[in-house]
Amino acid sequence: MAIQNINTLKSWFKRGFKPLQQQFYDWMDSYWHKDEQLPISSVSGLENILNTLPSQGAITALLAVFLPELINASADLVYTLKANSRLQSVIIIPSADVTIKIGTSAGGEDVMLETLIQANETFILDCAVYAMTDKPIYISGVSAPTQLLIYKR
Repeated sequence: MAIQNINTLKSWFKRGFKPLQQQFYDWMDSYWHKDEQLPISSVSGLENILNTLPSQGAITALLAVFLPELINASADLVYTLKANSRLQSVIIIPSADVTIKIGTSAGGEDVMLETLIQANETFILDCAVYAMTDKPIYISGVSAPTQLLIYKR
């Protein structure tokens, strides 16, 4: 298994030349087959790049910050906003017409006034509710299966 440089390989296959069996084998051994796994060390600089990537735990923590929490609700609910976090926005997608209000107390409307949201309409509520300690957020008026996407920071 002799790995050859590309110019040597090309010279064996010029028009009119017939490579020897060993030259053909050397040509095959000089390239990676698609079924072979490439060692990381064979790709210049890849190991350094991989070593600078964040850990799985760090990626999971970042996703928790930026991706919404999905809640499938079919009745009123109390969502707990964790201490030192901020409720940034709520996206509401009901399967039937619903009249929803959101507050920091039972039946309250200090986050969102009572609003009719039509079936399969996407309602986006931008808000800024900060929790110094764990804070309950009351979502009232959920009378049909409703998707809630909760964005917080």
